[in-house]
Parts: sequence; C-alpha cells; structure tokens
Amino acid sequence: FADRGKNQGKQIIFLFATKQAEQVVCTKPTMSESESPLEGAPKDKEAPAKEVPAKKEAAEEKKKGGAEDKKKKATRPTAKKMPKKAPSGTKKGAATPSTRSRSFKAGLQFPVGRIHRMLRTGNYADRIGAGAPIYLAAVLEYLTAEILELAGNASRDNKKIRVVPRHIQLAIRNDEELNKLLQDVTISAGGVLPNIHSILLPKKSTSEESASQEF
Repeated sequence: FADRGKNQGKQIIFLFATKQAEQVVCTKPTMSESESPLEGAPKDKEAPAKEVPAKKEAAEEKKKGGAEDKKKKATRPTAKKMPKKAPSGTKKGAATPSTRSRSFKAGLQFPVGRIHRMLRTGNYADRIGAGAPIYLAAVLEYLTAEILELAGNASRDNKKIRVVPRHIQLAIRNDEELNKLLQDVTISAGGVLPNIHSILLPKKSTSEESASQEF
C-alpha cells in the first residue's frame, strides 16, 4: 500500500507540473507577435498611419463646429454696447485735476495764462507775480460784464436785438463811474449823447410878453 501511494503522488505531481507548463506556454507571447525584430518594425510604422485619418477627422469636425458657431453668432441679435457711466460726482466733459487751467481754478472766463504771457512779453516789470494775471483777468471780466449788461439794456430800450457801438456809447456815457473811467476814450461809430443847449430851445413865455405889451 505504501508503494502505491507514492506512485499516485508522483503521478499527481507530474500532472500538476505539466498543466502549469502548458499554461505558461500558452500565456507567453510568441516571437512572431511582438519580439521578432523584422516584423515589429513595420508594425510600429503602420500605427501612426492609422492615427492620421483620425486626426484629420477631428480637425474637420472642429472646423465644422467653428463654422456653425459663427453662423449662430451671426444670427443672434447683437446687443448694443451701453456707454460707460461716469463716476458719481463728476460731470460729463469735466476736466481732470491734471488738465485744469488756471482760469478754471479761479472760476473765470478770461484766459489767465494768455494774460500772464502778455504781461511777461510786454516788459511792464522785471518780475510778474503768480497772482497778477488772475487779478487782472478778474477785473477785465467784471468791466466787460458790466458794460455788456448796460449795452443790452440800451439795445432793448431802442427795440433792437443786436448790440451795436451806439448802444455801448450810450451805456458808458449814461453811467457816472464808467464815464469817468473812459472819459478819454473815443468809440468808433458811437455817436454822442442827445443834448440840445438851453439857449437853442424855444422860449415858453413869448406869447405872454407879447400880450402884456399890447395892453
């Protein structure tokens, strides 16, 4: 019985070993599939050739998709671009601090920079202060506004819409202070004030005197 058991054990081990060997042989890749140097090289070269059509198809699909997107964008109604709102506290067209002129800073309409340049080029003094052109511009602006206001009133009194030199002359000569300031100034086409000397006026008592002489 002992010998039979040993023989059966050897047969089982042999069969088990042969099965394992067959499995290993079946799973091991052959030379013709992967390891042969002659057949492996062309297969590596043929692989990219198969990928090229796929890339071309992908590129064509992208082109088609881009064309469709462009068509969709063209058909969509374009929204009007709204103008950017200015920040709160600033007016439209307001000057920034870096571009503010001296006239703007002083609140004047007359040009401070131009008056300053004329004072420098006129050789009125060796040195010109920074406040001199501002003061002079303010005085000139005040005088101009005063004369224009009076000239406008004179043109309205004469039932005219346009201000002419005659209205300026009347405005200046009828104002005591402006007449004193511009007493040596002659305004072209201004004329004179309407004035008739008292001697040239007809006497009112001529009829009374004649009547008394008759009696």
